[in-house]
Amino acid sequence: MPPLIFVVETRSAGANWTIGEKPGISGHGEAGDVGFMRPREGHTILASVYIAEATRKVKELEPIFAEVGKLIAAMA
Repeated sequence: MPPLIFVVETRSAGANWTIGEKPGISGHGEAGDVGFMRPREGHTILASVYIAEATRKVKELEPIFAEVGKLIAAMA
């Protein structure tokens, strides 16, 4: 099993957030993303999103994951 590698970016979420995430796909209609979001001031938020039995291509699912991240950030 390959090691987990987290990609951490601050630019994609703005200067006030640090994020790290590990996306994955199965090749059989499943896609998921697990990660953390940390505002400059506040607690770390952990999130996991999983889509099963998708009939769309992974590229078409990516906006769903982005929207979930925006919703979480808005609630923080």
